[in-house]
Amino acid sequence: MLQVKGIAKAFLVGLMALFMVSSHVYAEDKPLAGKNLVVFVTSDDVNKAGMGMTIGMAASAQAGANVTIVVGAGATQYILKNGKNSYFKPMDKPIQGVLKDAISSGANVYLCGMFAKAQGLKDSDLISGAKVVEGADIFAKVYAKDARIISF
Repeated sequence: MLQVKGIAKAFLVGLMALFMVSSHVYAEDKPLAGKNLVVFVTSDDVNKAGMGMTIGMAASAQAGANVTIVVGAGATQYILKNGKNSYFKPMDKPIQGVLKDAISSGANVYLCGMFAKAQGLKDSDLISGAKVVEGADIFAKVYAKDARIISF
């Protein structure tokens, strides 16, 4: 009987340690929470564009960052409803699927307003959840406190 109590006590101590460790891991589960990331995606190369979109999506979904993905120039073809939906092998899905995942994760996905105007594009031309924005909206994200900017 004494041996069973010792095993039960060891089990409870182990269980408590597991809860303590898991709560610590959970607290650090979103290491970029509150941080701002702006990803400019302009490349028409599916691998370069896909990499930028994937980094933005992961920073939002997995790390908790406030992410804005700004698409323009050659990459515009990937944000259009009827655009080029090239297959992005690293994520094993079409590139529009990566953008949709980014939107689902909470990332803002924007089309550069200047480029949209030059091409005669509007929100209704874009995949669901993406929108055309003007420079002031983009600059607000770029100049947000502690914003980090990357481009592809």
